[in-house]
Amino acid sequence: MTTESNLTLAALASATMPNIAVSGISDGEQLAAQDIAAGIRTAVIRDTSGHLYDVVAAARQQGKKLLKSQVHAALALSRARETAGLGFSIERIVSYEAGDDKEASTGTTGVVMAAHCDGHPRKLSALTIDECMAVGTAIGAIHRMRPNFLKDESYPCYSTEQIHRQLTGWIRTLSKAGHIPREITSSWAQIVETEGLWSFSTCTVHGGFHDGDIIFNGSNLTGIHRWQNMQMNDPARDLAWIFAKLDEEHRNALLSSYGRMMGSRLDSLIMLRANLWLQMEKVSDLIQALDSANNDAIVTFRAEVERLAHQIAMKHVDMQKVPAHRDPNAGAPSTITVGSLLASGDDSDASRHAARHAYKGDESLRPANINDMNGISGSTGTTGQGHHPTLNHAVVSPEDSLRDKSAAPKAPESTRHSGNAGTSQSIDSANRLDDHNDLNMDDHPTEVVQAAEVANRHQQDQETIVIPVQKLHDAVGEHNQTKDNS
Repeated sequence: MTTESNLTLAALASATMPNIAVSGISDGEQLAAQDIAAGIRTAVIRDTSGHLYDVVAAARQQGKKLLKSQVHAALALSRARETAGLGFSIERIVSYEAGDDKEASTGTTGVVMAAHCDGHPRKLSALTIDECMAVGTAIGAIHRMRPNFLKDESYPCYSTEQIHRQLTGWIRTLSKAGHIPREITSSWAQIVETEGLWSFSTCTVHGGFHDGDIIFNGSNLTGIHRWQNMQMNDPARDLAWIFAKLDEEHRNALLSSYGRMMGSRLDSLIMLRANLWLQMEKVSDLIQALDSANNDAIVTFRAEVERLAHQIAMKHVDMQKVPAHRDPNAGAPSTITVGSLLASGDDSDASRHAARHAYKGDESLRPANINDMNGISGSTGTTGQGHHPTLNHAVVSPEDSLRDKSAAPKAPESTRHSGNAGTSQSIDSANRLDDHNDLNMDDHPTEVVQAAEVANRHQQDQETIVIPVQKLHDAVGEHNQTKDNS
């Protein structure tokens, strides 16, 4: 950012907080891609007492709307007692000007002043093993938060039954519309009827992680930002991104720490649902492109959807070739229990062996954004834990191109294996939040995390536009109406 831009932000900071005495300003870097696309700018302000503040400004309507939603979420979290034991910081708003009044101190520019969080944002695809473990623990701490405050603050709250019913309706709508290959919709229809898939309780979710949301100071996770999409929903929504951003070893590190944090609350088919959300998000991109008549996007997204359909079809063919009676000398199926990842120490041979063979495949594209599932409210749906058969549905990666893990840069040993204070802190804090939930997995029945047997092992990183899955249903209806009118 230029010196002139920083000086402008310093002037806006002084207008928003008249009592602040600015002694210095530096470039801010804690912005996400969606912030930058919305024209949001940021800088770090230092006052004469040495305190640091983030000044964030937006002149465009899109940016001001995004800032408003972020501020609303941050203030809601600040009023909630549940956040006290998270073990990391959230955005703490000091002052805010919406920019809706020309006569206001900042005019038509929206400005937010927030306490600065020490550290730097990390790209999700660049997380080290220790950082993945810290993220898994942090996500577990979020999912353990009691969701009562979400209802009090009028954020969306969905039950398991409502999610199941809505997904089933979307699949039927897509099947009738005919825009999506039948292989995809048929596969989805089978997956949503998987026994035990809906045997979980909805919980507090962040709403989907993106580059810039997670702040690290060294190897310690110090903050998680951008909670505007938080709600009570399927916990799989917060884990979907790991299949687009992380390789197998890093995924397993994250999932093992997440499993330790969740304890008996971990449902066994969460990863299958995570892949389902990702595939639906890619299809929603195509529907949105069709609705907006964006020819370039239509060509791009249709090719990806057709490739996904082809891979699903090939997977069904391969499954039909499997002999009915398994060779007793053959190896075990490619499923793994969370307990096997947790049973041994992180440095043991057994743990490393499990990490290499757990969750083979199951790649997908990108986490879904859930901020627009409006018009539905309900209590948490709770059902009993049922029997979970070995997964036989064709859930495949939408991508053919594979990332060579051997070519990926390796983090220094001191970084990859250093201790993480944030992890222990989050676990201790979560215990204070819920004394009745024992984190020792040895005291609970082992929950089986099923994974599809897929050839694609590593996923190429994707940088694509996030579109709420709710628009999948709306866009189909609008497109059909437009086609009928024409």
